[in-house]
Amino acid sequence: MKEITLNISKVLVYNEVKKSASYQAAKLIDKDPTAYDRLLPTDSSRELLERYWREAVNALIGGMRGYIKEHPALSVGRAVELGENFVVKLSVSTRFDDGAIPAIEAGVHSFLTMAVLSEWYRTSYPEGSAPAAEEASTHLSAMLKKLHYKRPPVAPTRA
Repeated sequence: MKEITLNISKVLVYNEVKKSASYQAAKLIDKDPTAYDRLLPTDSSRELLERYWREAVNALIGGMRGYIKEHPALSVGRAVELGENFVVKLSVSTRFDDGAIPAIEAGVHSFLTMAVLSEWYRTSYPEGSAPAAEEASTHLSAMLKKLHYKRPPVAPTRA
């Protein structure tokens, strides 16, 4: 077994959540003039987003539990730590392809973004919650497939 480390920036996930919500609000603005005010997370929403972040990280840890060697303990308080990244050490097969690490990190980032967005939409845009949750699940499945993949064994060479 070998170890790999994934590092996901909470700030980048939050920024993606804001961009996605802003984009969705822009699409709805013609039908609903209040859409932008309702959908766009603000600084006052950070406590709620923090809760959604923790829930998404817990779901991710549950999905990857067979691989996790070490992960940070999540704080239980209501403090928002934007500098706190999600860093996890995974134990993978010796035949794991290290070239997949960036794709796995991107999958984790996408999963966390869509999981947080799904929960945000549950209160601000209920019609968008289920599709976002489904997309989060799709990202998690795709990431786990990459994590399961092993390079084919190489036959030993004879001298």
